[in-house]
Amino acid sequence: MPMVQLIDGTEVDSASEEWRFECECRHILNLPTLEERRAWLYGRAEFKYGRTMFTGGLLQRRGEEAVKIIEAKMMELWKARQNPAA
Repeated sequence: MPMVQLIDGTEVDSASEEWRFECECRHILNLPTLEERRAWLYGRAEFKYGRTMFTGGLLQRRGEEAVKIIEAKMMELWKARQNPAA
């Protein structure tokens, strides 16, 4: 498989978990609105059983720790976009 470069400069195989993870974070970051990014991460609010519940997000599927890791990578990617010379 071809080699690709991660945001930190590391070269990895394009079939690696590291590249898949970075691509997932880039995808979320590229969603057009903040509302869509939040829905992807935390789920959509729905009123069920007399209360507001969130469904369909990564938080519900993977858990809080996974979302924190994704948020950290997204912040790293966002900062790199803001300062491309660094």
